[in-house]
Formats: sequence, structure tokens, C-alpha cells
Amino acid sequence: MVLLGCVTEVRSSYLLVSLPGCVVGRVPITNISETFTEMLLRSTSEEDVDMPDLSSVVEVGATYPFKVLKVTFKDNSKRKPGVTLSMDPRAVNSELRMQSLYPRMLLHVSVVSVEDHGHIVDLGIPSVQGFIPFSASNGVLTPGQIVHASVTRLPSPKDGNVAWLSRVSSEGPFPEIDDENIALTSILPGAKVTAYITEVKQPFVHLKCMSFSACANMMSMAMQNVSEATKVAGTVLYVHPLSHVVYLHLGPLPTPSRFAKFFRHRNFDFVKNVKFEYFWHHRMLFSMGKGAPFGFIQKGNLPGRGFLSQDALAQNPVIPKARVTFLHYMDNLVQLSLAESTINMEVIKPDEVQVGDIYECNVSLHVSNGMFVAICPGLSGFVRHTHLSDALATSPPMFRWAHCQVQGAVCGRRQVHPGDSYKGVVVSRTDRHMVVIFFNAVKGIVYSEEIPEASVYFVGQTVTCRVLECNAQQERLKLSLRSESTVVRKQAVRPRTKSLPDNEQNIEVKSLVEDALKAKKPLAEDVLKKEKLASDELETELDPSKKCKATIQSTNRHQLNVVLRGGKRGRVHVTEIGVVEEGSLPLKGFKPFQALRVHVLGSHLAKARTFLEISHRRFKEYRECSLDYPPPVPLHMLYKKGMEVMGYVKEANNTSCSVWLSPMQIATLEYLHFSENPKELRKLKKQLKPGLALKARVLEVEKIKKEKQTYYNITLTRLDGATVQPGRNVVGLVQVASPEKGVVLRLPHGCHGVASLCDLRDEVAPLQGTLERCRRLLYVHCHLVEVKGDFCTLSLKKSRLYGVTPKTPLYPELTLSTLTRYTITTGYVASRHPRHLLVNFGRGLDGCVRLHSCDTRGCAACKETRALLDRHPPGEPVEVKVEDVKATKGLYPLSMPEIDGLGLSALLIVLNMLSRDIYSPPPLIGDPWCD
Repeated sequence: MVLLGCVTEVRSSYLLVSLPGCVVGRVPITNISETFTEMLLRSTSEEDVDMPDLSSVVEVGATYPFKVLKVTFKDNSKRKPGVTLSMDPRAVNSELRMQSLYPRMLLHVSVVSVEDHGHIVDLGIPSVQGFIPFSASNGVLTPGQIVHASVTRLPSPKDGNVAWLSRVSSEGPFPEIDDENIALTSILPGAKVTAYITEVKQPFVHLKCMSFSACANMMSMAMQNVSEATKVAGTVLYVHPLSHVVYLHLGPLPTPSRFAKFFRHRNFDFVKNVKFEYFWHHRMLFSMGKGAPFGFIQKGNLPGRGFLSQDALAQNPVIPKARVTFLHYMDNLVQLSLAESTINMEVIKPDEVQVGDIYECNVSLHVSNGMFVAICPGLSGFVRHTHLSDALATSPPMFRWAHCQVQGAVCGRRQVHPGDSYKGVVVSRTDRHMVVIFFNAVKGIVYSEEIPEASVYFVGQTVTCRVLECNAQQERLKLSLRSESTVVRKQAVRPRTKSLPDNEQNIEVKSLVEDALKAKKPLAEDVLKKEKLASDELETELDPSKKCKATIQSTNRHQLNVVLRGGKRGRVHVTEIGVVEEGSLPLKGFKPFQALRVHVLGSHLAKARTFLEISHRRFKEYRECSLDYPPPVPLHMLYKKGMEVMGYVKEANNTSCSVWLSPMQIATLEYLHFSENPKELRKLKKQLKPGLALKARVLEVEKIKKEKQTYYNITLTRLDGATVQPGRNVVGLVQVASPEKGVVLRLPHGCHGVASLCDLRDEVAPLQGTLERCRRLLYVHCHLVEVKGDFCTLSLKKSRLYGVTPKTPLYPELTLSTLTRYTITTGYVASRHPRHLLVNFGRGLDGCVRLHSCDTRGCAACKETRALLDRHPPGEPVEVKVEDVKATKGLYPLSMPEIDGLGLSALLIVLNMLSRDIYSPPPLIGDPWCD
């Protein structure tokens, strides 16, 4: 069964669709179109292909036809069945044949590919192919995209069974069926029809649509007053497969622009004073105001039998308060609820969420980079791993298990009392103390005497701390990791000196001091041991040739984050891994918690993600480490022009990539300096993965001094020798491709060039397709005709690029040296204006064709001039005649043989302007001939 639906939500792996009958269906990501499925399979099998975005092929709020594939009923009969749908044209249009098509027929097709002159689309009809030209597509479409289209030319065996289509906007209006003799199978969901009402039977109306019986729900019209024999317009929802009745929607349908405001209410809004109207099919229907859609409540979801009985509603039909739970776009109905749990439920709407709000939520799922949480019905969130604590946790499940309840923050300092226990995460650890952070950025300090000697703690570990002291004014929180049962309260010993003589007081004080020194002796020995260990570590760091033990804490695209002895942070940059082969990923073989032996080269400060209130530091210290010594690349290496280097990709952009040369130096590699094959350059953005090893040569080094610091801008290349020489073919990056400016390209080695319109192709033909192809390909081959400094004159003709003998050209190439007066040649329209045409008729040669223009009403010459401008859009070839070889402001006077009788020649107009003839018409603003 095929029926019309509205896309209400786009998720990562499926679409949610509102269907007639207050049913919600799902469209899996593999049931969009055949082309989209192939793109998915290619992205999973090939590493350099990105996953296509589902929101780029469908529009939220648009209506499409869907085919029901499966209906699954739950064990609980109260719940609605699950409906699996498909919007693939091969499934939706499977019943159509070539004979089913008719002019202006509305079809829903999928884009297969983008060609030179238009888009190839899949109609889903056997042995029939569709084509949408660029002029009828309203922009470039995406492969796999589902679009609305109407038939403009029927397919025929002579044309290869190709149907020509024109795109129809999702905003409408859709074409209306005007042929009353079409077959029932040709009436598809979404088509516009006219019908006459034959019977009104609330809440339905029966109609006659062409020669078929039809039915519509009056609630889609907001229960407007209708009568028999009234002509109405509607949209086909579906055709019943057994009774062959056409079901229509007589009201407005949602569109992408009106989707957000289609209903007056939103989900979980409160509705007051709704009035009961009648029962229908286990539903209670309520009116929600004049012009507003109807609301309904399922009988099984009523709060009590006596509360909403038929007798009670007859006496008082007004319900004071209800809550919106769902919006049904295809039925124009609002689902309500009167349950106390739903009405009293605390709901947070997305537009009410503000930065800094704290919510209590449930953990839904743990993933590698964070965890998903559910805040309330209709609102969920995601907590990144970097926001779980100031320090990176080793595993998200260490914080909370899935489906358990968590709080966005613990109590504030003013609400903390000594003796309370809270869970926090270790931020930093030294020999004297540890800093612990809680979920609301409250931090506390644990001194070494409050840390159990038999326990080992590391940065990122979740610990339970007991509050010892809390000073809210000074924002200080003193914690302990010891349990209360193991705490030994030290009693302060104070000498009683009042009853002792002076000599005995001195003896007592002396004995107390001796006892205190004896008690501190083992502590002093421990301090000496710790100082000796610290000195050994310092000696190791000062001598880079010695190896230190390290453990990998985490890995990313550019470095290994390691923990050295004593809990100190360090990193092994990708440039310090060692000797690697070109095209490999050096960091791919390392895993977290792997043990390493590294050489400490130095240290640097990195800005912390958050401000640590206890330590009052905005920077964290990291050790620069290397797996080999001497290191493969020194930290402060100087680079010179022509030096061979090994770099590692940091980030790949559209036209260039940034490359790590050392932990402190980044270089730029433009794709133009990567290869001379344009096909290879178009794939580089997907092939150059972060961390990939590349060999290159330093092209330029620019020294920049800024605020007493020195920086170096380094440009790399993989090409050998100079490539910008006359007579050679090079690859260029298209900057501009338009009839006004021709094709402007950026070339290797900082050069740029221009190919005029007459140098784009050998044959005389319109250039709109050629210019569009240049913009789409981005990288093209071009031939260097002339080189003057960093400016080049280019040609894209195949005869110059590949030495192919062209078809006999109509006119020879014109240059400044071969230009003669009264030469007739073919040029291309660069731009058109009400009084003149700008034409490119040779290499670097532009001219102006003056046209007739006057203020006389009904002038026949003006009409022919306007017709001429319509016949020659920019990029069209025209035949012109050179009137003079002397240019005025870079433009040569030209004339066209087909307009010799329409006005003055260009030469006379120039003479009139030079002599300031009072009879010459006033110039236009922006006219190239005006002074």
C-alpha cells in the first residue's frame, strides 16, 4: 500500500514520518533510494569515502509517498503498531508502466548522478529513465536526493525511453490532474485533484473525483461548513487497495517553510478549556478554539470512568486543562492527555535551555567520546568526555552505569557540611596533596596525611571523599580519603604549667620538644627518600639520553598522551615516533595503557580547558618525549628552501592541508603542489587522513616577527622543477568561471592565469555547460600560452592540450597581432545591457556592440533589440564585425550583421561621444563608453 506522509524528524539511521490515521512510521536509512544505499555501502567498504548525510536528501516538513513494507504489532495491544516504510521510487512506483505516464504528472524521483547538462534521475519504472535539465532543476541536486518532478516530455523509443522532467518545489503548488480519463493506477499520493461533494456524514464527506469514488475527513478542514454539490480541491492521500476508494485531504498540508508553525500548539504545551464534541472510534474529540485543529484523547488513556462519562460530559463538556502529547500532521489533529502523571510532569522545552543550567538526568548510553543522557520526555543531551571532569577519565563507565540516575552537580560549598561524603574525580596529584573536582566545578584539596598509604591514586580516577573543613568565604574545601573507622584522632598535649615551679616548667617543655622530635624522625626519613626520588627523576629529565618509563593514557590523531613516573603528563608527538614509511599511519599501532620507554626532551605549557580554582593556574605543564634519541626531528629545527622533509598530515581542507614538521612547526601543502593529475587532486581531501606520513620539499620559508616572537610560514611541494613555462600543460584550481570574466585559475608556484571565452573549446557552441563543468571539477588541465611574471594566458582547447586535430573551426583564432579592420569572426557574449552587448572575440580581445535605445513608446527597433538580448544570453556565440582596431577603454567597437538596420554603428557612436554631439542619447550608469 502506498500512502502520503510527512517527514517530521531526521535521525542518524532513520526517518520519522507522520501518516494518515494518527500513525507514525519509520523509514530505515537503507530504504531511501538505490543511489543512497550504494553511497552507504561505499562509505562502509572504502575508508576514504565519507558517510552521506540523511538530511541532505530529504526535507523536514515535506510530504512524500511511502510504501508500507511491514506492520509489527507489539505484545501490548494498547500500543500502536510499528510501521516500516520505504520511499525508494522503485518501491513506490513499482505498479507504474511507461503507458501510465501523462503530461504534467507528479512523480517522486531520486537523483542518480549529475551530468554536463542536467541530472539523471530514477523514476522506479522499468525500462524508463528520467532527465531533469539544469534549467528546470532550480539548482544543483545531490545524488540520492528525493525530489518532486512533473513530466514535461513523455518517453518514446526514439529518444531511448527518456522522460524529461521539471522539478517541483516542496512548497508547492503541485500540478493538478486535468485529464478525467486517466487510469486509477496513474493517480499517485500527493497529486492535486478536484471533486464534488455527494454526501456529508460527519466526520466524513463522500465525493466524486473524476469517475472514481472518494472520501475525506472533515477534521482536515477544521470542520468547516460544507454542503452537497460543492466543488472542492484536495490532495490524494492514498487509494484503498480493495475498495478502490480515493481518500483525499481537503485542508492545507505542511511544507518545509510552514512546518514549525503549522500547529498553534507544540508538544507538551498546556491547553485550557477544550470542549468535548463527540465520540468516534474509541476516541473523544474536542474543539480547541475557532480555526484551530481538533484534539482527541484515546479512551484507554482516560484518568477515570466517572470523570469523563457520557453523562458528565453532557452536563459540563468543557475540560479545564489538558496537555499536548503529539502532533499528527497528516490528520490535522492534536493528541491530548488528561492523566495526572502527564499533566504534573516537569517538561523542559529545547528553547528554554540556557547555558549554565543544571538538570537531573538519566544516563542512557555510554560511547567512546562521552555519554547520552535523558533529561525529560522530548529532550535528551550528550556529555562529551572532555566535560566529565577537568581531567580525562580512563573510561566513561567509571562515572555512572547506564540507566542510573545522576545529578548535574553536587551541593555548593555553602551547603556542604563536615562529615558528608561525595564522589569526585582526581584532577592533579603531587607528593603533598591531591586536587579533586566534582560535577559542578567545586574543587577540594586532599593533603598527603589524609591519603591512605596502601592506596594508589591516579589522575582521572573517581574517588569518594569525606569533607573535613569547608570555608565558603575563602572557597576552600579540605577533604580526606580515609574512612572514619581508620581515622586516629590526635589529642593535643598541652603542659599544665600553673602548678609547677619555673625550673620544673622548663624540664616539662624540654621533654615535650624531645618527644616531638623523636616522633618526627621517621617522617623526616620519608621526606628524604621522596626528595631523593625527585632528584633522580630530575636528573633523568635533564639527561635526554636516558629512558623513562611511561604509560599511554590516550591517543589522538597527532600524539600519544602519556603519564610519566610521579603522575607527570607528557606527550609523544607524531613527528617523534621514529623512522616511518611514507603513506603509513605511525600512531595506529599504539593503544591506551601500553607501556613505553621514552626520552624526555623538554617541557612546555598548554592552556587548560578550565580554570583550576585550587591551584589558580590556567596552564598545564607537559613533557615533550621521543621514542628515539637523538630525536628524529629536533624541537626547534630551522628549515631552509629546498630541504627534503617528512611531514604528517594535521588537517585536510578543500584546497590544501596543514602538515606537522615538528612538535612546534606546521607547514602548508597546497594540492596544486601535490600532483599534476587533476583526478588525483579531487580525491585528496578524503585520502589525506590525519597523521598520514608524507615526503615533501620546502618551497618557501617566510619569517614573521610578532610581539617579540618569531614565526615561520613554510610552504611545501611534491613537484620536481619549475612547471610554469610557456607551451606546457599544468593543473589549475578554478577560482572564477563566468561569461563576464572567463575562467580564472590559480596555478602552481604562486602564479595565476585567465582563459578567455574564445579559448575554452574548439567548436563554436554555447559555453554555459563548459563553465558549469569547470566549476564542478574544480581542478582542470590548462595550456600555458604566454607567461608574464606571475600572470599567464591560458587555453583549455583540446587541440592545444592534447594535440588533437579539431573539427574545422568556423573562424581562426584572433590575437592583438592578427586583428584587422572589418574582420568578421565569432565571439561569445560576456554580458548584456539595455544599450550594448560586451563580446569576447579573441584572446584578450573584448568589444562592445551598440544597440538601439530610445524613449519612443512602441518603437519597433526597441522591441527587436529586446528580442535580440533574449536570444543571446551570456555565453552564447554571436557573429561580429570589427569596426576599428583602436580600442576605447580596452573595448573595440563591433557590429553585428543581424542588427545593421536597428541603430547607429559603433564607430559613429564613438565619434559622436568624442565630439560630444548633443543629439547622442545620454549614457547609462556603468556604461563602458561613458567618460
